[in-house]
Amino acid sequence: MADPAYLDLSIDPDDRAMGSLFAFSDPFDANYGRGGLARTMTTRGWLSTWLGLSSSARLADTMPQVSVPTLLVHPTADTEIRVRQAREIMAAAGAADVTYIEMQNALRHFEGDCPEALRHVADWLAARFP
Repeated sequence: MADPAYLDLSIDPDDRAMGSLFAFSDPFDANYGRGGLARTMTTRGWLSTWLGLSSSARLADTMPQVSVPTLLVHPTADTEIRVRQAREIMAAAGAADVTYIEMQNALRHFEGDCPEALRHVADWLAARFP
């Protein structure tokens, strides 16, 4: 949990609260607590999954291969994916039909905002499949 943005909300400002999905609201819990993320992974496994320099899991790099109609509904209070990153993902999409919606102050899993998120999805589908 070495991302300084977890503790400094001026980095990539958005609607998120301080902390991380994995250790809300104190990232030190994830680093030093006994119940943290992936405590039984090897170093190689961890780095190949999470290290930005070696992981193939960067969505903005794989989006150019996505050619089907694409909808991304981004919750702006997501502690893990910044607005800047969500916009980068959509800008990289290979589809001709791309829709990007930001839900202001919505949390990562749309807690309390599921009806609105589902309305966006339903409206998007209805426009394409009347």
